[in-house]
Amino acid sequence: MPDTLVFGRGGETSDVMLARYGVDVGSGVEDLARVLGVDAAVLDQMAHPRVGEGRPGRRRIGHAVVDARLLHRPSRMFAPKALANSPHHRAKWQVRAMPFCDETWDLLVDRCPQTWCSARQGWRHAKGVDRCDQCGSSLAEASVPQVPEASRESLRSIAGLVHHDAARVRESVSALPLPLRHAPPGDLVELACAVAGFFDPDIRAFTTRFLRLDAEPSHVCRAMAGAWSVMQGWPNAAADLAGERLGTRIGRFSDGNAGATLELLELADQWRAPAALRDAVGLLRETLSTNDGEGLRMRGVTRHSGMRSTDVIRHRNNGDLRTIFHLDGTRVVPMIARESVERLQSAWGEGVAIKLVAATLGTTANGVEQMLRDGLIAEAGNDAAFAKTDKIRVDRRSLEAFVANMEDKARPTLGEAFPCTLTHMAAGMGGGLKPWSGWFRALVGGGTSFTIDEGDEPLALRLRLSAEGVDELRALPCDDLSGRAFRSSMSRGDAVVTLNLHPRHMRKAFAAWPANEALPVTEIVGLASRYVAPSELAAVLSHPVMAVAGLMRRVQVPRTPWGYDRVAAVSAGSRLLRRRRKARDEWRGRSADQT
Repeated sequence: MPDTLVFGRGGETSDVMLARYGVDVGSGVEDLARVLGVDAAVLDQMAHPRVGEGRPGRRRIGHAVVDARLLHRPSRMFAPKALANSPHHRAKWQVRAMPFCDETWDLLVDRCPQTWCSARQGWRHAKGVDRCDQCGSSLAEASVPQVPEASRESLRSIAGLVHHDAARVRESVSALPLPLRHAPPGDLVELACAVAGFFDPDIRAFTTRFLRLDAEPSHVCRAMAGAWSVMQGWPNAAADLAGERLGTRIGRFSDGNAGATLELLELADQWRAPAALRDAVGLLRETLSTNDGEGLRMRGVTRHSGMRSTDVIRHRNNGDLRTIFHLDGTRVVPMIARESVERLQSAWGEGVAIKLVAATLGTTANGVEQMLRDGLIAEAGNDAAFAKTDKIRVDRRSLEAFVANMEDKARPTLGEAFPCTLTHMAAGMGGGLKPWSGWFRALVGGGTSFTIDEGDEPLALRLRLSAEGVDELRALPCDDLSGRAFRSSMSRGDAVVTLNLHPRHMRKAFAAWPANEALPVTEIVGLASRYVAPSELAAVLSHPVMAVAGLMRRVQVPRTPWGYDRVAAVSAGSRLLRRRRKARDEWRGRSADQT
């Protein structure tokens, strides 16, 4: 038998090894089998035959049918110790995603070990499977790194998917959960490649299902071992890993995994991907789309834990809180696991910061102080978790009891119209500090009908009023700051609400005060008494804001950064209302006469 083989192409079958002597290149598998003295069917099976039509096509390796792009063809990979044990080429060595030998745990190489040669090994001029193509040196003498012990068990299972022994294939498949156990071995190999790119985004290729050609073999082995661990717990293990990566994201729109998580989920819609791969990814997508009951969104976390959202994000990024990856359509929604929220509640005590109470209720911090003064909610006692601060904190149980009482007092719609939210109603009232406590007392008292929508939004955004209820609440006077030692400053956000301004006007309206400093309450109240915002006028006059602006221009009332002069604007608005009422009465009179 000749000792030199060349790499040729045999008819329509596949790439095969052709003998250099006595066999013409391209003459086929049968001639090569005759020269080597082996069965042609066995030889064809060893040559990774093509399965099906189309490009890039699929090839059979062992009992698996894989995408042809998973096979390494430019050079001949080898494991030195394996060649020393038995000088023959193993088919598994040509699988790109498996750059290791599961016999000796060598990392595969493709270059001569002699430093003065370092030739890349090919197929055309082979002087023997265990000899260098160029210099003839022994390839078994090469020294290569070993696969770490911790990764070997998982990598052995992956290698078993393409093993020629059916028992090894069954052993690997049986280690997977039921959703993956019935998938073909080749599809499981492609799923492992896709999950490896999800496990380590740095080794992803442009095509999501495959790995970079220049990826370090050690990195590929680590990623493939991690991918097998994820597949053994599919789909929950993949969902947990997605949440873990999402917990470290910076910004609002990424998946925290360099886009690898979203790219993996897109495989469910790629028609070129194998059906078993699409089904497995579809199962993961379904899991991520239905797991919203396992956690709370940011508003719910701040409401239940008493922490600010920035503190929650910091703890989440540090890994102190378990993040849940929830998929809302195509939008990534980070959620915090409920057990983590409960742990926060016990760690942070029963006191809730005023800012968080204001965010929960949809009021200003001054509104929370009003409610503390009037006994609607209670102040927390000596909370050990916050003993080092002198900030006022609200007792969580009293806050929860207040919200529950409001929900009990809410009336079902039953066909009655509740078109206006409490937030929108508040935007139509100015001239001083909004009487949040007075409004809530009127609502709890039962004299004003209202309803509350479901959801995690602040209470004021979910609380809806009837037209009569809006008139009743707007008739209440502004709060006069009596009965309690209120704080002397307020945040710029609260000042914007007090003056009924749009947030984009904040910089110009408060340019007189140093940036990033709280504003004096008395001066903001003074501005509110002197000026009226366009949105407040629009709410009172039931006119669009642009129509109100046009009216003020016609009556020559100038606009300032804080709005219009309250006396002149209200006077002009009152005249407009009188004309509208007069015109309405005249129209009704003419209609009555015609009848």
